[in-house]
Amino acid sequence: MYAAKRDGPGRHRFFQESMRTRLMDQLTRADDLRRAQDAHELTLRYQPIRTPGGALAGAEAIPHWQQPSNGLLRLDEILPRLRQADLRVSIIRWALGTAGRAASGEPGWPDPPPDEPPPLLMVAAWGPCITGERFVPELATLLRDTGGDTRYRLCLELDEDELGTGRPAVTAALADIRRLGVLVCVGDFGASPAPRGLIGLPFDGIRIADGYVRGVERDRTKHAAVASVIHFAHLLGAQVLAGDVEDSAQLRVLQELDCDLVEGPLLDPDGPQPSLPRGDRPGGPPISGHPISPTENRHR
Repeated sequence: MYAAKRDGPGRHRFFQESMRTRLMDQLTRADDLRRAQDAHELTLRYQPIRTPGGALAGAEAIPHWQQPSNGLLRLDEILPRLRQADLRVSIIRWALGTAGRAASGEPGWPDPPPDEPPPLLMVAAWGPCITGERFVPELATLLRDTGGDTRYRLCLELDEDELGTGRPAVTAALADIRRLGVLVCVGDFGASPAPRGLIGLPFDGIRIADGYVRGVERDRTKHAAVASVIHFAHLLGAQVLAGDVEDSAQLRVLQELDCDLVEGPLLDPDGPQPSLPRGDRPGGPPISGHPISPTENRHR
C-alpha cells in the first residue's frame, strides 16, 4: 500500500517478499534509534558553511548515530525513510536543542566580528515537526535561553517537496518562526520539477540540490540550472547555499555565478561525509575546522 501511494494516485503494486523485508528492516532500525536516544549514542557533527572566498559564515549541525558495531552513521540518510513520525520529530527537536545550547556556551563557537551578524547555525527540520503546537513556543524559549540573537542565527532547513504538505499549517508556522528571527532555507531545491510549492511561502535562503552542483563545471544543463536558481533567489532577496562542493573547478563556477554560501568536502575534507556501505564505515575522525568542540556533541 505504501509503495503504491509513493508511486502516485491511481497506482497499484503486487506484494513481494522484499517489501516485507524492507519494512522489517525499517522497524528494526526505528527500535534501534529509540534505544540509541536513551543510550546517548546520538551526536552532532558540524560542517562549516563558508563564503565562496573561504570566510567562515557558520555551520550546519548534522545528526549522527555512533553505532557500537558499525561506526558513525549520518541520520539525514535514515530519517526521511522512517515511517515513525514521532521518532523523526523527537530526533529533530533533540538536534535543535543540542545545537542551540552548544552554540551558546562552547568556547570553539566563533564570536561574531564587530558590526557583523552572528554565525549561521543550520539545522534540518520537517513540516510535521514545525507545525506541532509546542514547537514555536519551545523554540522561542530555546532562543531566549541560548542567546539566539547574539551568539548565533538559527536557520531551519526544510526540503522543497515537504513544504507543500499541510500547506496552511506550514505557512502559518513559517511566519511564526521568522517572527522569532529564525531564518528558513528551502533544501534540495531543484529536485522537484517546478517550485510551485514555494509560491506564497516565506523563506530566506535556498540550498541547491547536490545533483546540480556535481558536474556544474562541465555540464551546460547543470550550469544553466544553477545560474537560474541563483538568479531566482536573488530576485526574491534570498541567499543561495551550494553543498557538496568537491573540487576547485566547481567552486570557481559558483563564484562566477555569484553564489552566496558553500559547503562540502573541498572546504572541510575531514568533515561529515555520506555513510559508507555496511562493513566499510569509519569510526569518524575529528572534524578539521570544527566550529564547536567535539566534546559537546552528546545527548544531554
